[in-house]
Amino acid sequence: MSLPEKSECTVTPLLTSLADLTSQREQDALSLSLGQAVRDLTHASSVTFYRLARLDAGLTLLPASCWREGIPGTMTADLPPPIPLSDVPQFEQALAREEITSFSTSAGMELVLPLGGHRQKAEGLFHVQGARIDATADRVLPLLLVIRKNFLDLLRDNQHDLLTGLLNRKTFDHRIGHIMARINSPHHRETDPKGGSGYCMAMLDIDHFKRINDNFGHLYGDEVLLLFANMMQASFREEDALFRFGGEEFVVLLKGIETSRAWQVLDRFRKKIENRDFPQVGRVTVSCGLTAIRSGDLPPQILDRADRALYFAKGHGRNQVASYETLVEMGHLQTHEISSGSIELF
Repeated sequence: MSLPEKSECTVTPLLTSLADLTSQREQDALSLSLGQAVRDLTHASSVTFYRLARLDAGLTLLPASCWREGIPGTMTADLPPPIPLSDVPQFEQALAREEITSFSTSAGMELVLPLGGHRQKAEGLFHVQGARIDATADRVLPLLLVIRKNFLDLLRDNQHDLLTGLLNRKTFDHRIGHIMARINSPHHRETDPKGGSGYCMAMLDIDHFKRINDNFGHLYGDEVLLLFANMMQASFREEDALFRFGGEEFVVLLKGIETSRAWQVLDRFRKKIENRDFPQVGRVTVSCGLTAIRSGDLPPQILDRADRALYFAKGHGRNQVASYETLVEMGHLQTHEISSGSIELF
């Protein structure tokens, strides 16, 4: 039996939006897909996606994407300015209550859709202007937020290490591939003429971790891993991606930083670990291998450079940060080329 024409006009775009929403595998892409679904459902004049950030001036909404009437499916570069959260009570109220808020202005009905993020912290919101809400939209909008939350929980379970909560190795493979595709794009703005990409990668390895398990048991070993991961999350920036590769091995992808500055950041973290008193275990140290990510790199090449720097640090006293580029410059390591698929690190 065929659906009535009016129902088909409503159901088909909605199912298309849901199909696109659940096809995403990254939180950012999931939010962007939801923005287009909201725009289609509300027939709004504009939908703006704001990220919530803690700046020196306080909690601020930073515009990330905007869909405007007349350009369906397009994210415009003409974004509104950042907004201090306290300047818009309706936005603040929606985030505090974690529920959709509507209000009327001279331009028509406006909606605020709050978005939860990592660890249930507010990620941001959608600001919908000129919305035309019918009965279907009124029922479906809250359900879309629930679908997003449920699907986001599934993504987190699939992408994060169960013990530490950091991103897992599978997610690293996807993330580094995505980064390299963007870096190697001819339109990539972050790549400089010297081949730099604005990214660095570091491999971290807890020193003598086997001794911890042997002397104190795996329960205390797991506690060291968990506390170590918590210190990583507290020490690095939100834009830096943190991964547990397995066992006592971790990786950090640092964005928008040169190797000299990255070395300082890692050495500061190394000192924090050294000065931390781990319950029952006591003193724990970490060795780090650092390398710059260059345009034209393949992921196995980046991993190989970081691994060789880490191996040097482990073999020359541990509890230190070793930079591959510095080691090559000083003659401690020789450069060599590898092909993708010719390396097995772990």
